[in-house]
Amino acid sequence: MPLKVRNFSTLSELELHLRGGVKTGVQPKTVGGSVLGLHGLTLIFAVPSATVTFDDPTGAGLSLSQVISQISAGLGAPAVTTEGTVNLTGSYPGITTETLILAINGGGDITITLATPANQAALLAAINAVTVALGVTASVGGGTPNGLVLTSTATGLPASIEIKGGTVNALVGISPELVTGVAVVVPRFKDGAIEMVEAVPTNGISLTGGTARAPLGMSGSTVTNVVYSAPGGSAPSFVTLQDSNRGDGYHLITEET
Repeated sequence: MPLKVRNFSTLSELELHLRGGVKTGVQPKTVGGSVLGLHGLTLIFAVPSATVTFDDPTGAGLSLSQVISQISAGLGAPAVTTEGTVNLTGSYPGITTETLILAINGGGDITITLATPANQAALLAAINAVTVALGVTASVGGGTPNGLVLTSTATGLPASIEIKGGTVNALVGISPELVTGVAVVVPRFKDGAIEMVEAVPTNGISLTGGTARAPLGMSGSTVTNVVYSAPGGSAPSFVTLQDSNRGDGYHLITEET
């Protein structure tokens, strides 16, 4: 298998590459701290599969933090969901006065008292009366037909739903668990450029097109990177990393097809 040598001038550049991230070639041009003319322009990703469309309807320009925020939103981090295993329509359980105890997005315990809800609709209404304002909505569906589904409003890493030891748990088919959100891609502004890395290195990032590439300093052909397997693993795999000790950076040697 052929060897490939890549050279990096800083550890920061090396880290970005090893995490399968991409970086703008030049610092985006700003006027008064804002990037102008982005409204309606796009970044098109093959991995993960997504299109980011920038929104600046007034034309006032987007700050770099707003650019980062819109890239993050466009890449679609999922909400947090947990599901019950009891079909609430087919055989509604005999729920009398029971409790459901949750913690939402890392907050304290919330105890919901269910005062003999007569049917599925009444059960959902009793839960949502408390949880919607706190960022979780109860519905039915999921893998179990008409099972209880709890879904967070927040997405990505800030989101979490924790089911505690309420007395209704067994009746609706849930059990104590903590479900946390994940970020697909984390965009950030670092060292004068926009970087994008996977929150958990898995598949790398492939930015293949879009009309916003030029104003954001991402001009050129496909910008793509990969995540390397351990030495001896399937290609592409890591072989060795060398510090030149001459002040001219680091040399990454890999095996690639």
